[in-house]
Amino acid sequence: MPRNWEPDLIMDVGMHRGEDAEFYLKKGFRVVGVEANPKLVADARQRLQPYLGRGQLEIYNVAIAPHRGQVDFFASEQSLWGSTSPQAAETHRQLAVATRQITVPCLPFADILERHGAPYYLKVDIEGSDTLCLRALAECHQKPRFVSIECDLTDRRTMFSTLATLWSLGYREFKLLNQALNPNLRCPRPPREGQYVEVRFTKSMSGPFGNETPGPWNSADEVWDRYSAIEKQHRLRTAYASTGRILGISVGRFHNQICWLYNSPLISAARRAYARLRGAELGGWFDLHARYSES
Repeated sequence: MPRNWEPDLIMDVGMHRGEDAEFYLKKGFRVVGVEANPKLVADARQRLQPYLGRGQLEIYNVAIAPHRGQVDFFASEQSLWGSTSPQAAETHRQLAVATRQITVPCLPFADILERHGAPYYLKVDIEGSDTLCLRALAECHQKPRFVSIECDLTDRRTMFSTLATLWSLGYREFKLLNQALNPNLRCPRPPREGQYVEVRFTKSMSGPFGNETPGPWNSADEVWDRYSAIEKQHRLRTAYASTGRILGISVGRFHNQICWLYNSPLISAARRAYARLRGAELGGWFDLHARYSES
């Protein structure tokens, strides 16, 4: 099968502060960034001006939506959480994260694909609207070589639909990567994607991509089994957070003491050892990575 993606192009949809985009740029890729929050875009434009000036970077200050025009956007005090989804905004409010509603321009993702072509790697993290990008790919003849998308630990149906859609688009290999572990990762040398970059990933970054992602590629069945185990752990943590109960026993009044004990050096070391033994995760938040099949 002939290559049908732009080999030097990365699309960063949900660009945030531009940390991932800067990493891709330093590796020598062209980057198309998409970010709805105008303050974040202004900051990124100023910091990444040299790349904008030589045409290596283009930024769309828009939200991804099913239509062209304008849309309500819920910008939060924690800049990682911004969304056009009222449901996502309500979840953030329940977590005591202040949000403010603003109006921003919007575009269908298909418009951006039509202008630039399919990227080598597509990173999507737009808080509740990720599936709009996958729908646009379904209507596009070209497909990215690699895709990563935020993993929803609160909705099994959404996650299953995401995995099924990627499979229908021709993606056959997958990884579920814990972003909380990003600070422990280093880029391989020699590089397997673009140029070598000495970078210290933060927990707010997506981390390595494509052939530089850690661990083996899995089948759809294998990655779904792993997701199910992680989602079960997440449900237990969420149940405690909402009810203050562990195994049906009310322990809310001891929350501070439980947190201190849970995160104490001895207990943390024991939890890590137990997790390694079981091949389990110690919490975190996850991205689903997918590789297109050329066969």
